Amino acid sequence: MRRARTAHSLAVAAALAAALLVAGPAAAQHPDLGFRGWGLRLGAASDPDQAVAGVHWNLGELVENLRLQPSLELGVGDDVATVSLLVPVHYRFDVAADLTPYAGAGVLFAAIDRDDRPRRRRDDDEDFEIAPVAVGGLELPMSRGRDLLVELHVGGGDAFDARVLVGWSF
Repeated sequence: MRRARTAHSLAVAAALAAALLVAGPAAAQHPDLGFRGWGLRLGAASDPDQAVAGVHWNLGELVENLRLQPSLELGVGDDVATVSLLVPVHYRFDVAADLTPYAGAGVLFAAIDRDDRPRRRRDDDEDFEIAPVAVGGLELPMSRGRDLLVELHVGGGDAFDARVLVGWSF
């Protein structure tokens, strides 16, 4: 089990290093790509049923209306703890309203710790998963550059089937 965790950790580190190597030149080619702000988020997930809390970063636009907004979340409940990094892109629709709908997709990197405790022995199951996630949401501008968001994630493999989050961006 320890070798499997080490191999998964190395795979995650390699994927993140590759993303950073690609992001550097991409940022040079796209002046709108770069740190634009961050925010907090709270919500709930189903299967497993969990309370979720996390943080997200607005890393700007890859192209017009296509925002990169990764998030890091912790989910607890249903005898499962989940730590996940979601790297999605959101297409922000231009609408004549005070809110901005968006839809997109991303890749989820999740460490899942299941605590299955039969009566006489303990059987912990730790897992790492990479899975696709569909994203949809609404963003409502607040005062001084702050935004309120409501977001739905569907997919996530064994990490979750769906989750609903409410967030505040700074």
